[in-house]
Amino acid sequence: MIFHKIKFKKNCGFTIVETLVAISILLIGISAAFSAAQSSLSATSAIKDRLTAVFLAQEAMEMVRNQKDQNLLMQNKPDGSDSNPFWLNGLLQSDACAIKTSGGSDYLCDYNFDFGGGLSFINCSNTDNGDCTLRVDTIGHYTHKGILDPGGGDIPFVTSVSKFSRTISLTEITSGPIRREVLVTVTVYWSDHGTEKSFAVTDSLFNWFAP
Repeated sequence: MIFHKIKFKKNCGFTIVETLVAISILLIGISAAFSAAQSSLSATSAIKDRLTAVFLAQEAMEMVRNQKDQNLLMQNKPDGSDSNPFWLNGLLQSDACAIKTSGGSDYLCDYNFDFGGGLSFINCSNTDNGDCTLRVDTIGHYTHKGILDPGGGDIPFVTSVSKFSRTISLTEITSGPIRREVLVTVTVYWSDHGTEKSFAVTDSLFNWFAP
C-alpha cells in the first residue's frame, strides 16, 4: 500500500489580523464617502438658503419700486384724477414704513401680498408673528398675514413660520420741503446651523417731478 504525503501550502488563507485590517480600510473608505456626501448636502442647503434670501430681497425691492412708479405715473394722468399723489404714497402708511431722518431711528416694515387684500406695506410689529419673520404656505408663497384661497374662499392656506425674516427701511437722502431722494434698504435674515446670516440690497428712489 502506497502512502502519499499531503503537503499543505502555508498561508493559503487570510489570517484574522489581515481580515481586520481589510475591514478597517473598507470602513475608512465608506466613512470618507459618507462624510463627503454630508458636506455636499450641507453646502447645497446653504446655497439654497442664500438664493432664497437673494430672491426675497429682490422681490421686496421690486415691490417698493413698483409702488413709487405707480404713484409718479398717476401724477401725470391727463384726466386730472389722482393728479397729485405723494410719490411715496402706500409706503408711508400710518401702520407701515417711515422715513429715517438724520439722527432718527429705523422704522422697519415689509410688504405683504394675499389674494384677498392684494399688495400692502405693513409695519413689522403688525405682522402675524409680531416681527418681520415670514410665513410660508404649502406651495411656497412667502407672506405675513396669510394668503387667502385664490378660488374665492376666505380660509387661508396652511402656513408655517419660515427661517427667513425681511425688513425694509427708508432713509432720507435729501431734506427740505420737497423730498427728492430716499435710500431703500431691504435686508433678509436667516439662521444656518445656529449662525446668523443676512443679505441686503440697497437702491435709491427719486421723485422724477420734484422741482
